[in-house]
Amino acid sequence: MKKIILSLAVVTMLSGCASIVSKSDYTVLINSENQGLDFKIKDRENRVIRKGSTPEAVSLDASDGYFKKARYTIEYLEKTYPLNAR
Repeated sequence: MKKIILSLAVVTMLSGCASIVSKSDYTVLINSENQGLDFKIKDRENRVIRKGSTPEAVSLDASDGYFKKARYTIEYLEKTYPLNAR
């Protein structure tokens, strides 16, 4: 019986650690059929955190605080597209 309880405790502890040891930032490729088009990336508070032109690889934080997923918007060709961390 003790082996079963210990096994469950270990599985529970290991499954909870995945978010702690996961990557904190990810590279996102902003691309288009026509190269050289301007874009802006804004954070959750609508602050511009990056400007650039296509194609460009951008590193974005996955977290927006303690256990809070980051959310971004990409403004491109006068349209807005959501980009959310997983």
